[in-house]
Amino acid sequence: MTIEEAFSLNPFSGVNRRSRDVIIGEPDITTEMAIRFVMACDRYQFRLFAPLILLGLRMSELVFLFRQQIKRGWLVIQRHPKLLYSPKSNGSREAPLLPILERILLHRPQSDESAFVFRRKRAASTPSWAATKRTIIVEFNSRCSCASAATMETRIKIRDEMMREAGALTPRAIESQFRQVHKLLGWPPEATLHKYRHLFQSTMHNAGVPEKDCQLLLGHARGNSVTNCYTHVSRQDLRTHYENAIAKRWSLLLATVEKRAIELGFIEQDCRTGDRILGGPDAFARSNMNSMS
Repeated sequence: MTIEEAFSLNPFSGVNRRSRDVIIGEPDITTEMAIRFVMACDRYQFRLFAPLILLGLRMSELVFLFRQQIKRGWLVIQRHPKLLYSPKSNGSREAPLLPILERILLHRPQSDESAFVFRRKRAASTPSWAATKRTIIVEFNSRCSCASAATMETRIKIRDEMMREAGALTPRAIESQFRQVHKLLGWPPEATLHKYRHLFQSTMHNAGVPEKDCQLLLGHARGNSVTNCYTHVSRQDLRTHYENAIAKRWSLLLATVEKRAIELGFIEQDCRTGDRILGGPDAFARSNMNSMS
């Protein structure tokens, strides 16, 4: 399965969304299940799935995540048109990063010199052209030119081959890692990786996060309603609503992530403070000062 084929899969194909009722009851993956999942992850899986769970990310957004998209306190989910990639929302968004999550994302082996935040678990050494997003684009254009790639299908095949050479993640690799933990925990078939987005949205909604904020956090495509066309959401309000929801509904999950981050060597024991995790940009700045002292 190619990256493009995986992106084209739509579990809701043929569903009449206009008549969909509100789902009453727990999602197929609950918070308690997510906690057990985090505890069962190895070091590689933990770094991969902690942000996916806490930010409600799509698989494709992990595949095309470059280091430059991690901005002080924010994760920028964006289109990469020069690499023929666009999220389902067909736009860019910013997700508030908890400081502990930022540390996990920025952590990488010294031998990893690629531009990607995530690489496959047993990927070979990084080619020199994969060191930055810019050099990856240059290499992609060069290969397309040499192959006289006129069709979109051909260009996508060239891109997918480049991604494999660079050791980038694929949806299949992410699914494989999820299935390993899924099998270890003995979960039912309906507890799929996509259900973490259901859990994220349910958690935000039940914590009182405004609908527009939920839409922005999940990266849902914008409609033509008055709310979507005219409502402006401040970055600080978005962060506040998100962090309040985490504190209200996911404090135990976050504490579990912190515990595992310490056990797996992502943060030091003396970095464990509530302010640092839930205090937004100011707490992030304080944590940086503490780590430098």
